[in-house]
Amino acid sequence: MTITQALKTSKIDPREAELLLAYVLKQDRAYLRTHNNDVLSLPVLRRFKTLVGRRLKHEPVAYLVGYQPFCGHDFLVNRSTLIPRPETEGLAELVIAELKRRRVKCPLIVDVGTGSGCLAVTFALARRDATVIASDVSDKALAVAKKNARRLKADVTFVQDSLLGDKLVRRIITESPNDRITKGITKLLNDKITKTPDLVFVSNLPYLPSSDKKNMMPDVTGYEPSTALFAGKEGMSLIEKLFRQISRLDVGCVSIFLEIDPRQSAELKELTRELFPMQQISIKQDLCGRDRYLIINRE
Repeated sequence: MTITQALKTSKIDPREAELLLAYVLKQDRAYLRTHNNDVLSLPVLRRFKTLVGRRLKHEPVAYLVGYQPFCGHDFLVNRSTLIPRPETEGLAELVIAELKRRRVKCPLIVDVGTGSGCLAVTFALARRDATVIASDVSDKALAVAKKNARRLKADVTFVQDSLLGDKLVRRIITESPNDRITKGITKLLNDKITKTPDLVFVSNLPYLPSSDKKNMMPDVTGYEPSTALFAGKEGMSLIEKLFRQISRLDVGCVSIFLEIDPRQSAELKELTRELFPMQQISIKQDLCGRDRYLIINRE
């Protein structure tokens, strides 16, 4: 069977078939078009058909090939991590652009709920002057994130913790790039803190209401980790908890960048006004024009 015949008889989306066959052949998709009449060996054909069969059962292509492109790099993923979405690429681009606009030097960037590490690694690669810390409650997700950091030669410190827990706080103190941040944050464990500069929290926490599950594609609900997608009845339980933890810092110069569900924008904006009354709060849209990013700035 030739490459063209294998692709035509696959019964899955043509682009996905090309991705899977290119993966099996260890080539790019352009190779398939220039060698379309090449005859596939039996081992290659069997491997391709196995992957097609799994895809027909709705297993995501990213899990089948083991990686997902994100901000110009391929990130390892598996069923312990959420598959990075274009919306999260928008969050990464927004943070990088905002730090550049504000001319922030040597920021301390904390990625809470890092998953595959796509955000933290992207920040470390884009801002070599930054100190980047990434946390996740899942040890399996952290194992994947650490592999991604090593593969892409990104300097990221990883911590296993739930939201802004004591382990993460202590690591922030240890990894702070200057004494001003260290002195400012040391009092956090006693529920008090003085002002600190250039402390940036970024997060793509689970934000979907549990009721959404019944309406979602089986590609998502059947394979991606529920704990990385859903957060209670309204979808805001983890976001609200993180915001309240950060608000305890009483830091007038902290910045927060968050990916959200567009349906939550009004309620979250009201919550942030309550918790961060002295901060500038704004909502930015994704490429589809939906409220997707909540920004809390020191300005």
